[in-house]
Amino acid sequence: ALTPTALRDSFLNYLHEEAHPVTKKTSDSISSTIIDLGCGHGRDTLHFTTLGHHVLAVDYSYAMLHHAKTIAPHAHYLNMDMRMLKNLLIDQSVDGIWSHSSLTHLPKEDLESLLRGLYVSIKVGGVLYFSLKVGTHDQIGQAGEVVEPDTRYTPIDNEEDICKLYSYYTSSEVVELLSKTGWEVIKIGEYDQRDKSEYPTHSLLYVFATRRKD
Repeated sequence: ALTPTALRDSFLNYLHEEAHPVTKKTSDSISSTIIDLGCGHGRDTLHFTTLGHHVLAVDYSYAMLHHAKTIAPHAHYLNMDMRMLKNLLIDQSVDGIWSHSSLTHLPKEDLESLLRGLYVSIKVGGVLYFSLKVGTHDQIGQAGEVVEPDTRYTPIDNEEDICKLYSYYTSSEVVELLSKTGWEVIKIGEYDQRDKSEYPTHSLLYVFATRRKD
């Protein structure tokens, strides 16, 4: 999915206001520690490192990480399952966590545990951004999950289609999960890019949240 520039700008603005409130009126060039969770080919990692932020980019695909390293060499990289990341992070060590269109590939039963782990790792005033596919049980089925082919990839020779798990959520589901795991919602909304690309099949739910307490 394409990353709307406005979402990245909002993320950095919230970081400036929430994570660095003392200096927000005196400096426009604050460097933050950011995790790009499910960084893919490194598009957003490149954006954040170019602005001078310290980025830890995480992805399950070694091939994608290899590409990300070539375009954003100043970041640090981890090739791993994001669900295991909580075992490596130090409590309250991160200013911001960015995860665009990545958590939607997790089984729904794993999202609560992941959000709890991320909450522990982020500093008070830190900012979490993530986006998910929007869908109701009537549209997707009771489980809220489907395995679908990714039409952006063309199978080679006799290979089967590349399929991925997609989990769908409603805004009320997400708000409830955030509340259960300690996060406070800054902003939540939807955007739809189906008129700009043939790939998106549903609108995306975007979420900004923060940690207010020690």
